[in-house]
Amino acid sequence: MKALSVIFVSIYLASPVRAGDLEKKAIPPQRELSITEKKFLGKWAGSRAIYKWEIHRKADRTFEIAFVEPDPDRLIGTFKNYATGVWWIDGKEYKFEWTKWWGDEGDLGGLQTEILDSVEDDKVVTLSDDEKDPKNIELRTEKFKLQAWKLKPLEKADKPAHTTPDAP
Repeated sequence: MKALSVIFVSIYLASPVRAGDLEKKAIPPQRELSITEKKFLGKWAGSRAIYKWEIHRKADRTFEIAFVEPDPDRLIGTFKNYATGVWWIDGKEYKFEWTKWWGDEGDLGGLQTEILDSVEDDKVVTLSDDEKDPKNIELRTEKFKLQAWKLKPLEKADKPAHTTPDAP
């Protein structure tokens, strides 16, 4: 039995991926928002060549986002997605990670980083690692328009009055 335990521990330690590693999520810093982070708060509409999104960044460093992009397998179709996540600014980097995902594509997973190009009160530009189209341009907006917001799950407090309570 002792030999089996030694083998198991050796395999576990040599393994590149452990179950705990798969469950790690990015944790935003527990500090006050920086001046730059405060500029990121609120509702924004963004685009790159073929992508469009709308994002609501909140002061607790969470966000919700709806986005659409062309479906490469259908001439007229689009992928629609809604996600939530966490975000923060670290020096000249905008960092974010999805926490939940609903829609046509799977979770992109993992911590993502974009470089801050310019940050103004009503316009933010970040640079991604997309070689063809690295500029992510966001403009402050008052109202969201993308149909992908319909993917947002209803919370119990948001349910319409005509629905019945959940069965036990």
